[in-house]
Amino acid sequence: MKTKNVFLTFILAMVCLPLAAGTPRVDIRKLTARSNSGKLVVSMEFVLDELDLKADQLMAFQPVITSADGSREMPLKPFLVTGRRAHIYHERAGSDAYPDAVEMRRRNGTAQTYAYTDVAVYQPWMKGAMLAVMQDLCACGDKLEQATAQTVRIDYDPFDEVQYAFVTPKVEQPKVREERGSAFLDFRVNRTEIDPQYRKNPEELAKIIRTIDLVKNDTNVLISNIDIHGFASPEGSYANNVRLAKERSNALKDYVRVLHRLPDNLFRVEFTAEDWDGLRRWVEASDLPMRGDLLARIDAKGEPDAKEAGIRQRYPEVYRRLLSEVYPGLRHADYRVEYVVKPFTVEEARRVFRTKPKQLSLNELFLLGNSYEQGSDAYNEVFETAVRMFPTDETANLNAANIALSRRDVASAEKFLAKAGNSPAAVHARGLLAILKGDYDTARQLLGQAAASGMAEAQHNLDLLKSIY
Repeated sequence: MKTKNVFLTFILAMVCLPLAAGTPRVDIRKLTARSNSGKLVVSMEFVLDELDLKADQLMAFQPVITSADGSREMPLKPFLVTGRRAHIYHERAGSDAYPDAVEMRRRNGTAQTYAYTDVAVYQPWMKGAMLAVMQDLCACGDKLEQATAQTVRIDYDPFDEVQYAFVTPKVEQPKVREERGSAFLDFRVNRTEIDPQYRKNPEELAKIIRTIDLVKNDTNVLISNIDIHGFASPEGSYANNVRLAKERSNALKDYVRVLHRLPDNLFRVEFTAEDWDGLRRWVEASDLPMRGDLLARIDAKGEPDAKEAGIRQRYPEVYRRLLSEVYPGLRHADYRVEYVVKPFTVEEARRVFRTKPKQLSLNELFLLGNSYEQGSDAYNEVFETAVRMFPTDETANLNAANIALSRRDVASAEKFLAKAGNSPAAVHARGLLAILKGDYDTARQLLGQAAASGMAEAQHNLDLLKSIY
């Protein structure tokens, strides 16, 4: 018994001696700190191939997480490399300095690698922290005898692990689109027939022709309606303006119908005898000193001829200006070409997206976006385009909010969520926004509300939130 105690004392004295100067360092490779459900998984490889330890020597490595400001730290599981006799001692008595260490006996002259792994529960102070591997030169736990072997910054953010709830838009059937415009045609006094060469008519008619050609020559679409709405200006008698507006609107319809060889039942024609609304918009935007009185006269009920005469008599100079600057613009024809777009496969949508994205439905854009890697530039571009094309659609705004959240773009996420409705998926997204803003109590409430509706993503994120904050 006495002999055994002497032997242990001798070993203890030997293993506490520092390593000789120039001892080859252990090669530390693949030092990483990755995320896993609110935890940090620290891993590395200790490569011992070049290490030559005497029988009574040992080396200690202590991984430590230190906060960015240096005020907090968390030591992880130590790793010991022991010589033959030091290994025997460690098996019998352990290590006072490193009681929780994992240990590997060094077999000199052989290739040895230890795959180290430890798990730490993530805490808010760890954001931007440094992971360092300290090498204890005497294996006694004294910081004065330690040197840093390798470091890596922890860029893990628990928000990287949240799950988003994108919503599949409903299929749009049929896909109806339209092209709109206005033409300011010139007619000779009291005449209703169209002269294609009169004054500015060539360029005004060309606008309508280009619009119809754009749709008619597209093999992906079929024209369903062409609406024409003609307007006359308020000067002259109301009865005559009714005739002019009606006959000029029909003249434009006939011109387009014959030119494009289109069936008559494709057209719908309306007319407004006098465009008082257009006059009101101009006056309201003007800086005329009598603007208030003019607006009151325009809004007044009564015979149009009497209103027009009242303005002419009360403000003759302004009336002459209206005749020359404003009324010509009130004599116009608004047109709308309505058409139906065929459905597209994902591959077809990929081509259409680059040339005529307006022809894609919200559902087609969703399927196209999901054909790309989530979070990629192409993926984000499609969803951001979708909300620009469908700015009032709740689903488009919700999905765009998820993209903004994944980018940590709080301002954009708030803007989109304001128009995303109150579905469980929208409540869930507002919970993620609360996390980004650091309002964890609100986040728990919203995520809990969404989770109660059966959303798996909400439950995952609520569990993640509870494990950290």
